[in-house]
Amino acid sequence: MFPLMLLVLLVAAGSSVQAQDPAWAELPWSERIGVGWYKELAERGDPESQYRLALLLERAEEEELRETAREWYEVAAKQGHVSAQFSLARLLYPEDPATAVRWYRAAAESGSGGAAFNLAVILENGQGIAAELDDAARLYELAFTAGVEQAALNRGLLEYKRPEPDWVTATMWALRAEQAGVPEAGEAVAALSEKLTAAERLRARKGVISDIP
Repeated sequence: MFPLMLLVLLVAAGSSVQAQDPAWAELPWSERIGVGWYKELAERGDPESQYRLALLLERAEEEELRETAREWYEVAAKQGHVSAQFSLARLLYPEDPATAVRWYRAAAESGSGGAAFNLAVILENGQGIAAELDDAARLYELAFTAGVEQAALNRGLLEYKRPEPDWVTATMWALRAEQAGVPEAGEAVAALSEKLTAAERLRARKGVISDIP
């Protein structure tokens, strides 16, 4: 025998479900539920809905709606929504690099590989703020750990900008990038290896092998 509550739910479902046009299933989810649904939940304080509402608004043709997207990204970002922090930083960077950096850093420290990578590029090249190579190196390593394979090559090549480069470390990171299939990593390995003695090349390769579980 069905439990009473389950029976009630089955009856209710049977009396309300209607067939949908097959084209309905092919629509993007955002179009099926509508901006209004996200807005309702966003206004109730749900950060995921605030983020998704901002994504939809950012794609609008009207400038005022795109500005509203930034506002919703910020509301979600302040609640710790990592993807919103990343998106807010991306929008802010052209006009307000310092604030963008703060949001990129918040997202990076919460595990966003993309945020760590973007922030590392900014810090390495001093784009809108002072360059900081040590922090950039740390963030490239963090990005690589989070799955951004390109970060390994960038980390290795960063050593070219130091007054006293660590060519063993540079080669080790270039080797990691080569193993990950990053384009041009092989050329970087070859160029960097020329700067090392045979013993140093062995150290670099052992450093990569030690990463393998």
